[in-house]
Amino acid sequence: MSNDTAVAETDGRSRPEPPHAAPEGRHWKAVPAGSRWSVSQPGKKCRYRGASKTACGEDAAVVVTRGIRTPIPWNYCAEDALGQYGVWAEDGKVMTWELQDD
Repeated sequence: MSNDTAVAETDGRSRPEPPHAAPEGRHWKAVPAGSRWSVSQPGKKCRYRGASKTACGEDAAVVVTRGIRTPIPWNYCAEDALGQYGVWAEDGKVMTWELQDD
């Protein structure tokens, strides 16, 4: 079975490629990332801090809610969300790749 790599243009970007080739008997499928993830609201800025320890500051694409007692939203730009967590915004949802059996 082929990878589920159809192009989505909702946020102006195409769907990213899976992280690596699928092993024999399995295939990659784009699935919702989970209830902690949502599409960011307009005007929010990325909070990712790399080696520079300074927040990215780019427009946010996705947000993850962290914490148990006091949930806190953390916004990430498209590049950092994909690079750090393997998620992206598509058609109003946050998606990730999942290996599934053929």
